[in-house]
Amino acid sequence: MIRISIMLGHLDSQNLENVLLRRCSDGRNSLQAAAELPAVFCALWNVLAGEVLVIGRDLQQELAETFLRRHRAEPKEPPSLIRAWNPTPDLLLLHLATLRVAELLQLEPAHLCVTAQRDGGFSVRLFPEAGQPSAQRAQELVGGSVEQRPPPKELSEEKWQRGAQCVKEVFAFPGRSRAAKEAVEFGKQTLVEIKLRLQEATESLANSTTWLFALHTRLANLKETGVPEIEATYQRLSKEENVLSTKAMRGDEEAEEELDDAKARTKRALKDLKDVRNQVIQLEAEVAETKAGLVDAGTLLQEAEAALAAAEAALSAATADAAEVATRYDTVMRTPVAQYV
Repeated sequence: MIRISIMLGHLDSQNLENVLLRRCSDGRNSLQAAAELPAVFCALWNVLAGEVLVIGRDLQQELAETFLRRHRAEPKEPPSLIRAWNPTPDLLLLHLATLRVAELLQLEPAHLCVTAQRDGGFSVRLFPEAGQPSAQRAQELVGGSVEQRPPPKELSEEKWQRGAQCVKEVFAFPGRSRAAKEAVEFGKQTLVEIKLRLQEATESLANSTTWLFALHTRLANLKETGVPEIEATYQRLSKEENVLSTKAMRGDEEAEEELDDAKARTKRALKDLKDVRNQVIQLEAEVAETKAGLVDAGTLLQEAEAALAAAEAALSAATADAAEVATRYDTVMRTPVAQYV
């Protein structure tokens, strides 16, 4: 459709209106006839509602030079293409200036309707109905002047305005379709990432639970058997040392000989008792820390589950929207504009 608009757009505004709005023998003009064919109507309406930006010779030269300066290091088109094309200097100047205009307007060069002027410079017919900038906006970005010609009065008629809404919808479809597809792809990627987060949160919670059980088991064993046994050993050895010490003080040589070994055993038992008590303290701290981590892991799991539900809902909505956009486009393209006007 845009190509048909560009082809017709090379006509000047007066000739364009004569061609498309002149009534034939049956009393209808081209726009009325095209109302039976949605795609053709869109193309004709698009060009009739177009706006013209006029660029003089001096600005054309400036635009071409700017394009060359910006792309001298990394030309967008291979030099061999221009050599094979072998354009005249005027045509090359027009080509380079057009590329610069396309950059400034953020449009594809192939989507610009450019017509060379006899006295130098060129004009660009823009199609705001198709999502291109208005001539006024283009003038702000590029320079030049706007062709001061009011749109055909037929376009302001109420019946055609209803048809114009269909035109806008058709030309907006590529952008809507692209946005809908991107939303679906984004939703799918987000879903994959959240499922990974959910898996990690589930594994973290399971690991924390297992580790907490192991810590509780070790702590219970130490408190129930480890500490009491070592404490009993220390108490027994301490008593034995006291007995030997008392005998040695009374002159018992045999007890005096055994006393040093008894003191060493008591000292080792005391160290073991301190060590096992420290282990209990450390395990209790680790249990408390693991419990806190378990709470955090549970929170992360809940957040991941909520995010998963939201992502699934968003993906479902995006998929439905993409289907609705495609269905609406198909409906519009199958419905003659004549039904609306």
